[in-house]
Amino acid sequence: MPPKTVTIAGKQYPTDITSLNLNYATIIEGGIAPGTFAGLSSLTSLNLSRAKIEGGIGKGAFKGLVSLTSLDLSYATIEGGIAPGAFRGLDKLTKLHLAGTTTINGCITPRTFADLSSLTELDLRHATIASDAFRDLVSLTSLDLSYAKIEGGIDIGVFSCLPNLTELKLASVEIKGDISPGNLEDLSSLTSLNLAGVKIKSMDVFKDTPNLTSLNLSRAKIEGGIGKGAFKGLVNLAGLNLSTSEIESMDVFKDTPNLEKLKLLDATINGGLDTGAFQNLPNLTSLDLSDATINGGLDTGAFRGLDKPTLKLALSHITIGGNIATGAFQALGRLRSLDLSRAKIESMDVFKDTPNLTKLDLSNAKIEGGIATGAFQNLPNLKELKLLDATIEGGIATGAFQNLPNLKELKLLDATIEGGIATGAFQNLPNLTSLDLSDATINGGLDTGAFRGLDKPTLKLALSHITIGGNIATGAFQALGRLRSLDLSRAKIESMDVFKDTPNLEKLKLLDATINGGLDTGAFQALGRLRSLDLSRAKIESMDVFKDTPNLTSLHLGNNQITDVRPISGLTRLMELDLRNNQITDVRPISGLTLLIELDLRNNQITDVSDLSGLTRLIELDLRNNQITDVSDLSGLTRLRELDLIENPIDVKDLSPLTHLPVYNKVKKEVLRFNMLSKNEIGSSLGLQQDPALHLLMLPKDLASHMYGYMQTRDICKFTTVLLLANRGRTKFLIEQKRKILIERDEAEKAILIERDEAEKEVLKEYEQKMLDIAKQCLIEYPRSALPKLEIKSKLLPIIIEEREAVQQASLEQQLVVATKGSEAGDQEESATATAVDMDAARPMAPESAHHVDAAGQAPHHVDAAAAGMTPESAHHVDAAGQSPRHVDAAGQSPRHADAAGGLVDREEEGAAAAAGMTPESAHHVDAAGQSPRHADAAAGGLVDRAEEGAAAAAGSVTSQSAHHVDAAGPMGDQLEAVVDTASQ
Repeated sequence: MPPKTVTIAGKQYPTDITSLNLNYATIIEGGIAPGTFAGLSSLTSLNLSRAKIEGGIGKGAFKGLVSLTSLDLSYATIEGGIAPGAFRGLDKLTKLHLAGTTTINGCITPRTFADLSSLTELDLRHATIASDAFRDLVSLTSLDLSYAKIEGGIDIGVFSCLPNLTELKLASVEIKGDISPGNLEDLSSLTSLNLAGVKIKSMDVFKDTPNLTSLNLSRAKIEGGIGKGAFKGLVNLAGLNLSTSEIESMDVFKDTPNLEKLKLLDATINGGLDTGAFQNLPNLTSLDLSDATINGGLDTGAFRGLDKPTLKLALSHITIGGNIATGAFQALGRLRSLDLSRAKIESMDVFKDTPNLTKLDLSNAKIEGGIATGAFQNLPNLKELKLLDATIEGGIATGAFQNLPNLKELKLLDATIEGGIATGAFQNLPNLTSLDLSDATINGGLDTGAFRGLDKPTLKLALSHITIGGNIATGAFQALGRLRSLDLSRAKIESMDVFKDTPNLEKLKLLDATINGGLDTGAFQALGRLRSLDLSRAKIESMDVFKDTPNLTSLHLGNNQITDVRPISGLTRLMELDLRNNQITDVRPISGLTLLIELDLRNNQITDVSDLSGLTRLIELDLRNNQITDVSDLSGLTRLRELDLIENPIDVKDLSPLTHLPVYNKVKKEVLRFNMLSKNEIGSSLGLQQDPALHLLMLPKDLASHMYGYMQTRDICKFTTVLLLANRGRTKFLIEQKRKILIERDEAEKAILIERDEAEKEVLKEYEQKMLDIAKQCLIEYPRSALPKLEIKSKLLPIIIEEREAVQQASLEQQLVVATKGSEAGDQEESATATAVDMDAARPMAPESAHHVDAAGQAPHHVDAAAAGMTPESAHHVDAAGQSPRHVDAAGQSPRHADAAGGLVDREEEGAAAAAGMTPESAHHVDAAGQSPRHADAAAGGLVDRAEEGAAAAAGSVTSQSAHHVDAAGPMGDQLEAVVDTASQ
């Protein structure tokens, strides 16, 4: 007869099983209801962790599981929640795990646990529960509420109803008020308590828990810190976690003689470690001081008493604020690994008591007096020594690392060696396999034979990006005959004879190097195998030096003063050539370098590129910023994937010979973009060359860097915001006006304009975003002390703080007063002194007080600053062109109300005009050539109607009462600096 089975979640299980694992299962049909587990009367353990229970857990859901003692629902997703009485019938259940359970449509309440009279262990970590959910579980001995979500927090007194509780975990739980003395008096039976991350009023709270054997106070916020007598009465304590805590001194542990495990990870120990600091802990088996900060240093015998063979000791990444005394590591003779990163070491004798060390990390350490001869002679077993980013004040002496017969790895990456490297500094290291000096700074130079002893064929040597502040003596590279690559950028080289000892060099970098006597003929005679050479910014005067380097495949000569490239015409193996930032006019000598794949000729004086037509292997070609007018000779370079032609006197029509090249569209777009900015083609096509918002769009790409120098002045911050508003309000109009002009052009011109249309839209968008970013950065970096009067309208705030971190947002909101109502007294006072845009008045501007904005830089009477209305008494001015009107409107507008984003107010209930719509009584005309009508639409910075009369959407409307005119013809000013100067006076 086959055994009886039951089907659960689509699978069959024998009815006589005692343990069932359904983790990650999906139970759909009605969730868990009475009968789901029918027939499993022998089951003692059920695991539903991480299960998806779509119908929830109903009342009596586990009926029939009469033998069940352990139920795990950790991190399960329970849609519909857990019904009251869901666990009814589980009379033998002693362990229930609900850690991280997601209960949709309800939280865990006291009724959830009805009838669980035998429950002794309850895990509610990360769960969402009511503050008294466990109040009736009088048999509980272990309760874990770590990281639980408890609405309103939990009252510490609620645990008084659990008389049998011995283990309580409250890590990072929100507790109503601080834990104060007397709060734990009903929990005297506790043996284990976790209060990590909890606020504690005083260490006196533990006088009521004398039976504690384990206490976790990591990350706890303890008022007054941990001082002497903090653990008085806790004589049974065996495990103590004080990670990240601040400890007054090691005397606090005198009252814990039975301590076995002490964790001080990332703790701060004030007063340092005195002699015998751990002698009061005779039973210690584990001590973790990793990442600890020990202020006051280490006295002789600081670790005395920690020499037990069973002790597990972690000392990695210790920061020692004071001195490490000789003999500080007494009793640590068994220590195998020691990390003293960031330590201050006065004498290397401190390691004489640690002869068994195999790993020593002194990264970021400050070694006073340098590394003397035989400094590590007491560490015969050392295999790995790290001095990454260390500061070695006295340099490295001859034989500094001798008597280290087992050393395999020596890392000086990014180290600063103040006294240089002496002759034979690395000798007598028979087993060294790796020496890394990459990115090191050697301020004292290199003596003759500095690397003597490093000529072993198995040695891996890294010397890239070394900065040598002192002299490189002739013979400094003796014993480096096998070296293949060497980077001596920014080094001072006594003579090119230093390379006679490195005949196998294939790659040499001398970027920005200073060579005594310069580079003469024969300078590279000893480097016949050289494949790659970088002499950028090396002050090259003679090019004849390359006759001895016929095997070069890569040559970098950028940022010199080269005019004649004939001497490199014989380097026919070159595949990469960089000649940027020189004074080259003739490229004929390059025509024979037919293996070239990459060629950089940017920023020279080249007019004719016909001699490049034969370089058909080219993949990358940079001709930016030359004097090229004809690119037809590049039409045969069909392999090109990168081509830069901007900043040359060419237009899109000049690119027609390149239409078949894969890079054509990209090149066309770049040329369009650059020419549009440099030649003011948007303004030309619209007849608005001097429009201030257009002038803004024409500013160079590095606009942020132009503005950065002025960001710390009050007025430029405001002025930047005005520019931002100006730009945003005009983007749509410019595009629409562009399309109107297309209709009037003939077909030939129209084709070109259509091509430019997309590029122009992208640029408008790009500069709109750039101005937005600048305004954000400006206001965020603005000094707090200078912000008391800087106020902006509430609509603008979300734009300025957009995409910022919550902390920055909070900071801005504290700094910026979002005004809805200005102070008349304050405004009048400001009116007497202000000479730039003021954003401290948020009151609407009366129609009769608003005059006009001269968008071309004239002198209007009133301007709405930053789109926030002003009264005539309170507002002063910033003229967008750098002139001196009384008031300036963002983008040249003078509305009664303005949209904070720079657009014009559009009140939907009153209707909005079309792109250039005007009220009949207010509209005159706009002269597309940039003349000065009495009333202008948005093309010249249109003014906004009073709100009652309707507001324009994109171009704005003008009433005769609210505006005079906008003159779009006057100059805005040639330089941003001029504007800034005016704004900041």
